[in-house]
Amino acid sequence: METTRHQKLRRVLTDPLRKPLYRIAVECMQLYVSHKTLPRHYFTSFLYRRSISNYKDFVTLKESRMLHNSKELHSEVTIEILQNKLLFQYFCYAHGINTPKFLGFLVNGCCYDSTGKIISDSTDRITDAIAELVDRSETGSIFVKPISGLGGENCFRLDYLAQSKSQLSRLENVLANKNFIVQEALEQHEAFAQLHPASLNTIRIETYIGDYGPTVLNAFLRVGQGGSVVDNGSSGGCFVGVDLSTGKLNKYAFQLFDYGGEVYQEHPDTGVRFEGYELPFFD
Repeated sequence: METTRHQKLRRVLTDPLRKPLYRIAVECMQLYVSHKTLPRHYFTSFLYRRSISNYKDFVTLKESRMLHNSKELHSEVTIEILQNKLLFQYFCYAHGINTPKFLGFLVNGCCYDSTGKIISDSTDRITDAIAELVDRSETGSIFVKPISGLGGENCFRLDYLAQSKSQLSRLENVLANKNFIVQEALEQHEAFAQLHPASLNTIRIETYIGDYGPTVLNAFLRVGQGGSVVDNGSSGGCFVGVDLSTGKLNKYAFQLFDYGGEVYQEHPDTGVRFEGYELPFFD
């Protein structure tokens, strides 16, 4: 859940890692003068912490939005494929890109299998239709997520047929009024599960395509917490950097500023220490 302005202010003031208040004030004023806008990114990117000296090198939220919405960097076709999870599923299949097994989808209250064959054309039978997809899963579990949307909202995992029918009765209204894609739930490697078993914890690798081809900039691991089935930062998850040369985690994990802003040396639920934790198959 997103925090209030009062909570955000208190978080900065009580943060043991923050710079002295006079220094924060001076740096904010410098950024305001140079960018002609309130430097909100100074706080959301944790630039107010003592470890950050190159605070002038970071892009503002306005600049970030300009990059995100740039028609020179992104085509309308590319944006549509990346924002629509059903189109992205078909795109990956057409190009031989591995994804979790695709079981079906829900559109306007109707349920279809992976080939587009209709399973149920009535919202009254949507619970039975989803339960059938659970039964088709080789792992006995499915993961259901909105075709469009961000942040892990309205995503849920259904395990085993009997249990899923009980869960579905509580989700029936959501399923009937939104469009979803249904995939077979994955069983993650034990090393990832030890960090937080309820969520599928994922590595993100950031790359840049320059004049000499693609370059890996950094990598980080996203980890869920609190029993959540998603690892998204806007759903309370945290992220921790990965040493590219060793495949081991860095010392600190962070939450997004707007969704907790906490700093962890160990996972708050499992107690697993992050520093030096080795990720499998990273090389």
